[in-house]
This record gives sequence, C-alpha cells and structure tokens, in this order.
Amino acid sequence: MRRAIIVGLIVIALPVLLYAALRLSWELGGEVVELHTYDAAGGELVSRLWIVDVDDHAYLRTGDKGAAWLARLRVNPQVMVKRAGEMKTFLAVTDDDAELRDRVNAAVLAKYGFAESSLRMVLLDPEHAVAIRLDAP
Repeated sequence: MRRAIIVGLIVIALPVLLYAALRLSWELGGEVVELHTYDAAGGELVSRLWIVDVDDHAYLRTGDKGAAWLARLRVNPQVMVKRAGEMKTFLAVTDDDAELRDRVNAAVLAKYGFAESSLRMVLLDPEHAVAIRLDAP
C-alpha cells in the first residue's frame, strides 16, 4: 500500500514539476514586457508577455485567440507597454497576415530559443498564433 501511495504521488508530482519548470523557463527565457490593457470600466490590467522586433515594429504574439488581454485590446487598442523600464503608449493592431505571422513566429523562436520550443511542444501551435503590432499613437 505504501508503495502505491509513493507511485501515486510521483505520478501527480512529475507533471506539476514539469509544468512549473516550463513556466519558469518561459518567464526567464528572455525579454518580458508588461502590457497594460483596460477593461470596460477603465480598470487597468497587466499581462507579462514576450516581445520581438520585426521590420522596425515591436510585436506581441499569442497562441490563445481567447486570451483576455487580447480581447481587451481589441475593444480598446490603446495600450501601455513597459519595456526595459520605460513605459510607452501604443496602438495595438492585430494582423492576420500569414506571412507576417510566420516572420513573427521565427523572430520569437530566434530570440527565446528553448523557452519557445518548449511552449510549442506543450501549448502553442504557431500556425494559429496572432501577431499584434505596436504602433506609436
């Protein structure tokens, strides 16, 4: 009976530890910015995201089309981004162009390496990612 309990704990603990290690690699795997979006009542919400530069524009990206922060910026595209300690205002523009999405995905993979590769193995299908361009207002 004791052996079954130990095996059960290992079976439960291993996926939890693996997920925690992956989350840590995603957070520490490269540059992370703070995206400040606003809800319908004007309340500010902060999300921590990766960022890349492609063709003289900064891009955010998500593999979750239902992400709450994405829904908020689609309603109110004026956002604030804190990058390298500096807060700036942007107009967030989603872009459905497949070629651009592929270039943004490639830039993310080049910049974030193992962290991006592990994210693709577990959660993200790059073919369904959404690229968000940050334009000066």
